[in-house]
Amino acid sequence: MELRSPCIATKLLAAANTQREHFGARANYLIVLVLQLLQAATRVRAKHTPIATLVDVFKEFKAQLKAELNDLASKKLLDVRNKKDVYNLLLSSVAAKLFKQFFYESYHGRMYCYSRWVVVELCGATTIFLDMCECGLLNVVQVYGLMCKDSRVMAGAGASDFVLYKELREFAWRAQSDHREALLKFSDSLLVVPAILAENNGFDVTSTIKKWHDDDNMMRMGINISTGAHSSIRIWDLYTSRESAVTSALDFVLSWLESMAAKELKSYIYGGL
Repeated sequence: MELRSPCIATKLLAAANTQREHFGARANYLIVLVLQLLQAATRVRAKHTPIATLVDVFKEFKAQLKAELNDLASKKLLDVRNKKDVYNLLLSSVAAKLFKQFFYESYHGRMYCYSRWVVVELCGATTIFLDMCECGLLNVVQVYGLMCKDSRVMAGAGASDFVLYKELREFAWRAQSDHREALLKFSDSLLVVPAILAENNGFDVTSTIKKWHDDDNMMRMGINISTGAHSSIRIWDLYTSRESAVTSALDFVLSWLESMAAKELKSYIYGGL
């Protein structure tokens, strides 16, 4: 998927909205993440923050997030007994990080973490600033509540992503021609989870995906990482697939922001002439 292509960024945004409307609560978490990040960027943009600044912020956040996730993975937090601890840690650290990056006025904040709750005390000079901070932090909690609840893993061994891929492709052919290409490209991106799962365990990706195509009841099934066969046993996906989805979502937001920046530059040049 050409995430860096500005010409497809707008279509992908429309496709993401269309998919969420069609699938509702079953929409893929990657799409939810994309929409939440775009909403956060749009909200900050409404405060007349330069797009170039937002692009730099997202690039910096992408690098820091990848480093943070790798660091957490190296600390042996894969054990499911530690899921709640990892969830709380990510909520508090990422919320604090994004809060500092997105808002540039002076602030005083203290963060506490109790069970599944994150409490932030804020002091600001204006009500508008405090409201803006609250919106930003709510976005952070919603995004990472959906994305990091299982921390490193995703239930179902990619089965739900594959079913969503099939349903989205069927829906794409019934959609308007303007959105069809974007929907098809987005559906292809959902195969990253089962593909990485198969590849990292030494199986041929093409033949594995073909097996999944031949099965009509994949919603409650996954791929057995020991044999490559289908299994109804509860299997956990790899951490790598989650990291890849996060990177793709951030790449998409960067594409959208960069396309907006290009439009602003073009308008400025024409206006100057």
